[in-house]
Amino acid sequence: MNQWIETDSRTREAMAAVARQRYGVIRVVGGSVVDVRFRLWPRWASWLEVVWWEHWRRRGAQKDECCLYYSQPRGHAHYLTLNYIASNSGTTLATFRRALTALDQVALIKRSDALLGHITNRRISDRLLRRWGWQQHLQQTRQRHWIKRFYGQYESVDNNLAELLAAVSS
Repeated sequence: MNQWIETDSRTREAMAAVARQRYGVIRVVGGSVVDVRFRLWPRWASWLEVVWWEHWRRRGAQKDECCLYYSQPRGHAHYLTLNYIASNSGTTLATFRRALTALDQVALIKRSDALLGHITNRRISDRLLRRWGWQQHLQQTRQRHWIKRFYGQYESVDNNLAELLAAVSS
């Protein structure tokens, strides 16, 4: 795949695990991927959970941490969806950006055609999303649906791929 990636058995196993699993969570702390875990089912948030999370989020408000939940829908194996991002007020833009580039790297490993996300947080501006390669999708709705298309063209998302693969939990 990439010439600079060591082809040891641990790296091959991590890439195979990422390619095989449909649901996962990427945890980034201080701008570095520290954990990639897989789930048995996708992750969605309810309004009750958002209220509960807001209460607990204040307790760790200075933590520079971001958890990104993604899924590969069963009927659309060539796409990844960004289901949910959990962060707090101490999360830096660099940490948030690293979580999104880690998702790009998962798309590279899975050979996904596109990433899809429904962005509800107004603090994530349309301008920022466009700068990072996302485009508005389903513009006929009032909701903010965004898509990042690859179709085989993965623009330098493999800079820190070794870091992502090292964080994969089997």
